[in-house]
Amino acid sequence: MDPTGTGYQNLAGIDFPRDVLVVDGISGLVNETFEKAIVDDGIYNHHTTFMDASKRPGSWLSCNGKQIPEAPMAFFLGSGSDDTINTYNGPNNSVKSGFYIGKNDVILVGMDVVNYHDRERTLYMVNEIEYFPGMPEGYTHAQSRIIPMGLCDGLMSVMASNNIHAPVGEKKFTLTGKNDIEIIKDGHLVSTCKPHP
Repeated sequence: MDPTGTGYQNLAGIDFPRDVLVVDGISGLVNETFEKAIVDDGIYNHHTTFMDASKRPGSWLSCNGKQIPEAPMAFFLGSGSDDTINTYNGPNNSVKSGFYIGKNDVILVGMDVVNYHDRERTLYMVNEIEYFPGMPEGYTHAQSRIIPMGLCDGLMSVMASNNIHAPVGEKKFTLTGKNDIEIIKDGHLVSTCKPHP
């Protein structure tokens, strides 16, 4: 993370939707004039996150036969400067799944933002979340997963894959892992990260 970044994390209030099935969402930052906060304006959105501290996503990956430990809580919505859309139900609602938030689940909202100017700025986190009340019949709970490139190549490779810098002078480059990552539980890949249009 950028050494000049500032991180925040808070509990979501009691008015945050609960006992709902999240099927789609997007999160981002806007500036004082409600325009997207961008680097050209001196603001870098490293990430915004929504985590369900009442759920653990479960371990589902393995490296050379050794199971990777599960994360301490489940991520279900967020983005960075890439404006990633978080979707759980596939294209055109083709998969009946979503992230279920229970009635009493503890929700954490976090962000890390960098202000490249030496002046105070006002920013707003803007989120759009589409959900169904309760758990609709025929739907199943789904989880967001992050698979870092180089996950099975050792700790330094994993750390480097979470802090990617383009080679000097290059705008396009390729990342590859050396060792296979094994998925050890059955399931469906509903979507992968895609930039917002």
